[in-house]
Amino acid sequence: MEIKINTEHSGDLYGIYFPVHNARACIIMIHGLGDHIYRYRSMAEFFNGESYSLIGVDLPGHGRSPGKRGHIRNFAQYNGIISSMVFWIREREEDLPLLLYGHSFGGTIALKYILEDNNIERGIISSPWLKLSFEPPRLRLILASVASRILPSLIQPSGLDPANICSVEAVANEYRNDPLVHSFISVGLFASTVKTASNLLKCKNELKTPVLLMHSSKDRITSAEGSAIFANNNKMADLKIWDKGYHELHNENFRDEVLTYIINWLDTNNGIQDKSSKITGKGED
Repeated sequence: MEIKINTEHSGDLYGIYFPVHNARACIIMIHGLGDHIYRYRSMAEFFNGESYSLIGVDLPGHGRSPGKRGHIRNFAQYNGIISSMVFWIREREEDLPLLLYGHSFGGTIALKYILEDNNIERGIISSPWLKLSFEPPRLRLILASVASRILPSLIQPSGLDPANICSVEAVANEYRNDPLVHSFISVGLFASTVKTASNLLKCKNELKTPVLLMHSSKDRITSAEGSAIFANNNKMADLKIWDKGYHELHNENFRDEVLTYIINWLDTNNGIQDKSSKITGKGED
């Protein structure tokens, strides 16, 4: 169902909530840059079939939510948005375990939140923006850094090619023609994301929550090298590299294989054994 969640600094954000009776856990979904949460409805239906609820909102400046396209005043606002979803779920399901699933740019947001908060039981991170598959020109990085201090809301094209989203042509075409998708990023958001990604890559064994990172070695948008670096630096992180597909593993022809891998990881990682069980405990160093 469609929902609206009020956030302290970002106003009312629009999204989806797919609950199931006696859920094993609730997945909080964070979409990517230029993306919107309604593209994840089929994923929600899959997880519902495995007795997981799913919730997600269009981030500010995305989809049906308000805000300048591709811009946010402060990267820390994303933490507040996730906390608002946590509060929304807690009002309805007080003891339900919470999982945080972030894709691409949303993976960067999710990892940052998991490192700074302790109310998430598991993290699932796909194709995170930790390293790009191409090196932005150094001049662009310098100009973005300078411009982010002077005019952070200045909007630029993200340069994302829909053909690199997914190897399934129909998915790429649907993305290209989706009126809720945009291809913009502000210089402020670009600079803060690059800084956040750099800090995450420097993180060493600060992760206290089990996290699964997934990436394709053929990803043309974000680099699997970034996921590998993070996983090597943090023993609470598991890494799965796929040798097929592009950026949106959950939309590839082998999507059921990808999503089933997630379910199996959850089942074997501190024991979500059946529909009546709860996730218990966090990993130890």
